[in-house]
Amino acid sequence: MDKDPVTIPVVTTVADFSARVARDDPQAARRQGTPIVDAKGAPVK
Repeated sequence: MDKDPVTIPVVTTVADFSARVARDDPQAARRQGTPIVDAKGAPVK
C-alpha cells in the first residue's frame, strides 16, 4: 500500500484527469484508483 498516495482535487474534471491518463502521466496512469480530496485534503465521500 502506498503510504503517500497521489490525490486529485475534487475540482478536477473527468476530461482533465482522462487527459493525464492518456498522456501516461505516472501520477495518474499507473494506479487502479486515485483518491479524490477536498480543498483541505480530506477524502470526498
